Formats: sequence, structure tokens, C-alpha cells
Amino acid sequence: MIVWLWDAGSAHGVTDDESRARNTVTAFMQSNQADSARVESATLATGVLTLATVYRRTGMGWSARREGNGYIRWEAVHDFPVSL
Repeated sequence: MIVWLWDAGSAHGVTDDESRARNTVTAFMQSNQADSARVESATLATGVLTLATVYRRTGMGWSARREGNGYIRWEAVHDFPVSL
């Protein structure tokens, strides 16, 4: 299962939809709660022995930065650090 992790300032979350994650981040940035943000895809993994759920980052996603005119610039990223 693919999920989308997002971080915008001190806010962060998980969604099941890329566009929903980007829209959420954009709202935080437009309300001046964050100047930059990222949205990254991850796979949901469940441990067999502990039944713990973890997210495995894929390293692919989007980086956003608010420009001086209030415009949000999105850039595709293919090399976010991947956690193991």
C-alpha cells in the first residue's frame, strides 16, 4: 500500500492520496504556517513478529517552497534520503 507523508513547518501527516497531501501542504503554506514543505511517497509495512506498522520512505515525492509573491513552487524530487 502506498501512502503519502507530508511535512509543512511543524505540521505533518499521512494521507492515502498524493493530491490531498499536496493540497494540505499548500493550505499550510498559504496561511503562512510554513515557508517550505515536502510530500513523499512511502509504503506501509507491518512487522510479522511485533505487528508494528511502519512507513518505508521511497525517496520520491515533491518539495515545495513559497516564493516572495505568495506563489507555491513545486519541484519533483527523486532522491529524498530513504530511511530503513
